[in-house]
Parts: sequence; structure tokens; C-alpha cells
Amino acid sequence: MQRIMWLGARVRRALFTGFRPGPSPGHTTPVELLTSRRAIMSGSTTGRWQAILATFALILAVLPLAATGSAEAQSVPVFGVDRSWGVWVRDFAANGWVTITVDSTVVYGPFQTDGGGDANIGFDPALDLEVGDVVTVSDGTSTKTLTVVDVPVWFDEMDLTVSGIAPAGSQVRVDFGPAWREVTAEGDGSWVAHLGMAPGQDSEGQGQLTVFGGNMGGAAMVCDEDRDCIAISFRAPYIHVSPVDDHLFGDNWAPGPVTVKVNDVSLLPEPDENGHLEFSFTDYGINVADGDVVVVTQDGWIADVEVVLVEITEVNTATGVVSGSAPDGALVDVVAWTDNGSARRVATATNGMFGVNFSIEGVPDDWEPNTVTLTPGSKLRAHVYDDRYYPDHDATYHDRNLPTAYEVFTFGPPVDVAATNVAKAGRTIAVKWRVEFYGEPVSDPGHFVSVTSQTSQGAPTYDDQIETYSGNSGLQYLGDGWWQYNWKTPKSYAGQTFVMVLTLADGSTYTAYFDFR
Repeated sequence: MQRIMWLGARVRRALFTGFRPGPSPGHTTPVELLTSRRAIMSGSTTGRWQAILATFALILAVLPLAATGSAEAQSVPVFGVDRSWGVWVRDFAANGWVTITVDSTVVYGPFQTDGGGDANIGFDPALDLEVGDVVTVSDGTSTKTLTVVDVPVWFDEMDLTVSGIAPAGSQVRVDFGPAWREVTAEGDGSWVAHLGMAPGQDSEGQGQLTVFGGNMGGAAMVCDEDRDCIAISFRAPYIHVSPVDDHLFGDNWAPGPVTVKVNDVSLLPEPDENGHLEFSFTDYGINVADGDVVVVTQDGWIADVEVVLVEITEVNTATGVVSGSAPDGALVDVVAWTDNGSARRVATATNGMFGVNFSIEGVPDDWEPNTVTLTPGSKLRAHVYDDRYYPDHDATYHDRNLPTAYEVFTFGPPVDVAATNVAKAGRTIAVKWRVEFYGEPVSDPGHFVSVTSQTSQGAPTYDDQIETYSGNSGLQYLGDGWWQYNWKTPKSYAGQTFVMVLTLADGSTYTAYFDFR
């Protein structure tokens, strides 16, 4: 089965994994791989563009030299165009000023290169380049041109090949996840990069894939004799399934229906224009359960998950600990998105339970080992991947969103919320309340803002005498989520009705009425 690469909005969103060459071209260490994925997952638009641009720059750096193969050939100015996102230039005049034109119309510049004569220009939205357009890059001294050609790409996930069409005799470089191949287009323009086997006599490269892992990214580049290149980036689609919420989402799918099979039942949902697939199984009358197999196919792509039960069962905002259930031995990725950043932790389930702590730093190879504070509105997600990073990104997951407000139980004796309380002006009133967050007692004084009072209109007409008062002052924690604020009332309140207002950090307010004598 084969699938032609779609060059629309999904490709514009493609943010593929970058690799840094090691001792030999294309070599990538596990630490480098994680670092590259961390840059892309950071959520920073700038960081994602830099990761993409850096990847193409590295691909360009290890392409074969010009025909001479000499070291001097490395200093020849070169540039590349990806129709989905931008242009990169290499070895132009150091700190020079470069202009990009398309069919003699200036589309960008002048812009300045760095001290090595390099620059990366990402266009958002992408340039509307068509086959046959002539792209020119010039710094006033060196001028390079490149005619845009189509770069159709097909994928065969069964044979682990990437193939396509390019000008006869042209060099095609394919990078996909941790593997790369360089092949020559045949006389009819066809080319095939075999990523599931070691590089052969008909290709150069490194690495070998066992599967086109979900969300694994890469690019295909067609370069002319001057090493100027046309490229297209791509990402493998993936799915995540939640048996707790009967939900599925995934990304990198092409327009049009996909086939979703749950055991022997077939569904035909469609992704949106950005390649995002999301739906509820309950809309189709299906409940997914532990052990079910969910398979999503579209042309040559296959994403599949054997569902396991993973669930976040407890969150302690005071300690930063998130715990839950998962199969014994399962590696659980837990991600927290908060108002002070995001972080990731990994834990192995023991005796069917896992726990992670976001208040202490994670291990160095976590994508985001920084600490975060769990706050109202924080979002948590626990994944159990088929494999942690590669080759598969498909997973079972569970989402849990922390409430945006505290749960408050007001008020404790001596204050009665169902009556107009009677008190002596000038006395201190013990205002007590209990507060929970995500079902846990709150011991953080930061939840409290103030106790204030104002004259009241429309107070309840029945009375309830306050009998006891606290002689202390200030805010006190009584334990188990119970708090006390000793409200010192002015003597001038005598003979008047006031409403007392308790205000908490989430903006919520709670009131009680008082007749002062």
C-alpha cells in the first residue's frame, strides 16, 4: 500500500525531529535525539522553527560535495527551499546582506547572514511557490538560482520504504527519524529509499528502521549539481486512545476519511484541515476497554494501539505528587501544563500504581525535567506508549484537568450562613471555613485573600446569636483544610447590619450577615 504525500496545511505544520551529526554524518546519540525532541515539544514557535531549520542545515552539511570532492567545494554558496516553510542559505558572504526573489519579484530581504555566511528564513504563511517558479538568492557578489520542482513522496509502511519522483539523475536525500538514505533518481525519475534494511550498493546512508513510528519526522530533498535543494518535510501520523474517557486523538493525517477499527467494528471519521483527528467513541455507540485493539489506517500509514488501563487517580497540589494506576511494569509518561510552564516525568508502574513528583527536578533525559507548581486549571496527561520514544508514538492516555476554583465549605461555627448572626461590635469573630482543591485539603495560605465587610441591604430577617469569640488575631490553619481568620470588628458597627465577605485567590467570594449590637 502506498500513499502520496499531501503538501497542504498539515505539511506547513510539520515539525520534524532534528539531529546533530556525530562522529560520522547522520549519526545521532540518544541524548541528542531527546534534546531535539525537547526543542520541538517546547511549545515555543521560535524553538520549533529553529529545530526545523537546524535539521535542514545539518542535512545540507552532510550532502556529497561538488563533483571535485575537494575541501574547497564546501565554501561554495548553496541554498535550499522547502515549499512548506522557508529558505536557508549557507556559505554566502559573512555578515552580508541577502535578498530572495521569486520570478524577479523580491519576496524577502535584504537580511543579514551570520559570521559564517549562513541564514535561515522561515515564512509564515509559507511562500506560495509553484512548480516552475525560479527562486534566486543573492548577496550582491554571489547569485544562486533554483527552479521549483514537484517533490511527490510515497510511503509504504509495510516495506518501510519512501519513494518518489525527481528529475532523472538527481540526488535525493531522505531523512526519516534516526535513519537517512541518499539515492539517485532513475532515468524515468523514480527513486526508492529502503529504510527497513541496511544501506546497499545503490544508496548511501546510516540507520535502519523497524517501523515508521508515529510522529517520527523527516524530509526528502532533491538537489542539483550545485547542491542547491528543493525539500519537503513530513511527519508520520499517530493516535492516542483513552479508555477512561472513550476518546481518540491524533495528528499528521491527510484530508479525507481514515478507517478506524475497534476489534471488528469499522468507523470512518475525518481529520480537520490541519491533520488533527479527534472524536469520541461513544458518538458511535462504542466503549473501548482494556485489551481492545484500535487500528487507524489511511493509504500506506498504519497507527495501532492495544488499549491498557492508565488513569490519574490522585493529585496532591501541596506536594506536587501525581499518582495513578497502570499495568505492572508499564513506563508511564506524565505531562503537566500549568500557568508557570510545563514539565514531564516518567515512572514505572509497580503493583499497578505509579507516582511522579513535579516539585523536584526530573532526571536529565526527561524532555522537560524542570519543576512546576500545580495550580487551578493545570492540565495533566498520563501516557503509556507502545515504546517510550521510538519507534512508536501511539499510546493509551488519560487526561485530568484540575478545577479552576477551590471547593469551599462555609462557614463553621460560630458563624451561620443561613441566618443573620448577632454579634457585639468591637469583638473578634472567629471566621472558619474548609477548602479543598481537587479533593485534597488545602494547607497553602496563598488561597486566602481577605475578609472584608460592608453595609448590608436585604439581610435575612431571622437571627442567630453568636456565642463564642476568639481572642487571637490573624489567619490560622486548623488542619484538614480548615482555616480560621479572627475578624476584629469596629465598635462603630453597633446598631448596624453588615455583610462579611471572604475572598479567595481564585476570585470566589463567600458571605455572611451580621447584626451588631
